[in-house]
Amino acid sequence: MQNFIFGQSNAMKLAMEKLEKVIPTRMTILLEGETGVGKTELARYVHERSNQSHGPFMDMDVGAIPGNLIESELFGHEKGAFTGAEKTHIGLIEQADGGTLFLDEIHNLSFEVQTKYLKFLDHGTFRRVGGQKEWRSCFRLIVATNENLEQRMAAGSFRRDLYFRLKQATIVIPPLRERREDILLLAEHYLKIYGEEFSKNVLLSEAAKGLLLSYPWPGNIRELMNVLREAALHCKNGVLQPEDFELDMWCEAIFEDGKNNSLRLKEVEGRYIAAALEATNGNIMQACKILGIDRSTLYRKLKNKGE
Repeated sequence: MQNFIFGQSNAMKLAMEKLEKVIPTRMTILLEGETGVGKTELARYVHERSNQSHGPFMDMDVGAIPGNLIESELFGHEKGAFTGAEKTHIGLIEQADGGTLFLDEIHNLSFEVQTKYLKFLDHGTFRRVGGQKEWRSCFRLIVATNENLEQRMAAGSFRRDLYFRLKQATIVIPPLRERREDILLLAEHYLKIYGEEFSKNVLLSEAAKGLLLSYPWPGNIRELMNVLREAALHCKNGVLQPEDFELDMWCEAIFEDGKNNSLRLKEVEGRYIAAALEATNGNIMQACKILGIDRSTLYRKLKNKGE
């Protein structure tokens, strides 16, 4: 966990306070949040601080596994269970015994596998694919999704009984755009890590800070980390400028309509200023440093914005 921090925003603090209360229990945890907000890192955080920390941490991205292989990956299979099953395979449920099992994108489980998994949760026993022997496994379960399971349930693609079985403790992780006061904290943390990786000291210019604060980060923390790592790799003088970040698609989208450039630029500037003020809790001097302007200029822009 030394390479991951969660931030100090009120939104994240509330999520972490709720999580800390659940960690000492055996309750199943449902993590909800957009792609890239750090659900896997939170699952590892829970495991490392729980009574299951001495056991294994097994994880699976359900959405990355072909549907016909998910059951085998979870429950395992016996030799000869199907074409290509040349040897016995121990599934994640069995491997996680005594530890933690983390299933990301749980909404991708087929209805058939949902039924079998619910039966395991109810009885604690399972059979490998193609086998008759009952096996037992006991672990902490953490699941995650970037979709609305209640909508899936209403549409009939997610079992209602499984949903309520999983929803013992729900933690909603806010997207990065809703906790902008964490952006610079996270950025400086990761730049230190990447600087050590590339044997260089990398800092953010005030203009670069402003860019990071105003960018919407649709990929959340994962996108921030990737952008920073690439920028750090190519940084030559030790100070990153806005042009050092690969955010061209965003810039192109802003100015895609040439007839409305002036309006779009004013909108972006307004977001830029609002983000700086939010990140500094309304501190004018600190916001001016981030924006690279003086107080009188900022006051003028705020006045014009209000007209």
